[in-house]
Amino acid sequence: GLKGKGIIIGFVDSGIDFTHPAFQDEQGNTRIEYILDLSLGKSIVYNKQEINEALKQSEPYKAVPVYDVMGHGTHVAGIVGATNGNGKGVSSIAGGSGNGDGVRLMSCQIFQGAGNSAKNATDAQCAMAYIYAADNGACIAQCSYGQGNVITSDSDYINGKEGVMGSRLENLALQYFLDPENSNHESLEGNIAVFASGNHQSPYSSYPGALSYVLSVTAFGYDLQPAGYTNYGPGCKIAAPGGEMSTSDERVKAILSTGVSGAAQTSPGFIKDNGHTDAQYASSCFGG
Repeated sequence: GLKGKGIIIGFVDSGIDFTHPAFQDEQGNTRIEYILDLSLGKSIVYNKQEINEALKQSEPYKAVPVYDVMGHGTHVAGIVGATNGNGKGVSSIAGGSGNGDGVRLMSCQIFQGAGNSAKNATDAQCAMAYIYAADNGACIAQCSYGQGNVITSDSDYINGKEGVMGSRLENLALQYFLDPENSNHESLEGNIAVFASGNHQSPYSSYPGALSYVLSVTAFGYDLQPAGYTNYGPGCKIAAPGGEMSTSDERVKAILSTGVSGAAQTSPGFIKDNGHTDAQYASSCFGG
């Protein structure tokens, strides 16, 4: 069957806080193979050795100046790949025990900032994320983002329409990543790209998730009903827990995962037994 060991997941998102203990093994070394920073016009790669060297410094971000300001990428990465059984924070789907038996992580940062000030990388830079991921061993691309514009056809997504830029290069790069010739794990006949269906309550998946050759994930809440924010219907392939809450008091109904202290886009933090809030672990709900 499909095992975590050897599988590299590329998170095409807002980055991963590489100093977070959830992404370290028992020796305190990072489980992140690469950080690819494509935000704000940059294209910089940091490898595992460089990340570990940075972790030894008192101010690691000066050595590897990549930080998940939004907090979204760190939260998603924790759901999938936080180290399990270390007595810290949360358990994950496929993070393993910290002894080399979990998924390996790759951060492909295409977003910078949060909220209305968030900036997306260009079509060309988004494309570079998938090309880099395919060429450096990733077999799964985890992409919890999508177009906020109303797009109802592959042609509009690829070529654009009035008021909407096309994503021709991203589309080509996705096909490159999914090409069986670029398959990066023996358990798979080809790589897999997973997208959120969108958080716009629309009766169809947003793009790129609506493309026939990727997986679009719609969300259900704690009551097993479709989450109030999620897109659903045509283009959606599978459903998964997404959590749902309207106030911070309802955080038990949300997804508890890793967080970023001081993130611009804050989420209700985990309240410890002493009543203090630990922002390194946060409750949130995201579509897909």
